[in-house]
Amino acid sequence: MSNNNESIKASRVAAVSTKVLTDSKNKIKAIAEKFSLYGKIAPKSEETLETRLQARLTQKQLLEQANLEQIIKLSYDLCHDEPTRDPDPDWLIRFLDMAEQIHNPSMQKLWARILKQELIQAGSVSLRTLQILQTMTHREAMVFQKNTRSHLLYWK
Repeated sequence: MSNNNESIKASRVAAVSTKVLTDSKNKIKAIAEKFSLYGKIAPKSEETLETRLQARLTQKQLLEQANLEQIIKLSYDLCHDEPTRDPDPDWLIRFLDMAEQIHNPSMQKLWARILKQELIQAGSVSLRTLQILQTMTHREAMVFQKNTRSHLLYWK
């Protein structure tokens, strides 16, 4: 009976391993299709390299626009009747340039809080801080938040 159970387990492991390999290939293909990068994988005769480039750039710009609009909406929802100041125009432009790359919903909430904080207390969030946060994954940002007492990450 033990050998039979081991044989069943081995079959399941083999099936899962095969599925993972198949899934990874399909995942890459799906990513390639989503971002119009499939030209070498599954070329479509009617689409040129330029057509795929334009499709990818349009998709990227749409995603960046959606990211910015979500961060602005989240920031708007956080705001009440606090007195504000205009942020430095250079800071704001750089903030927007970096924020458009933030896709994770939890990170978007963090960036929304940063924008609100900067409006309430102009100059409180440095560009260097934004650059560091931009390069962090969600998990890294959560560890950073737990291990720091920075006012940046703890306002309500």
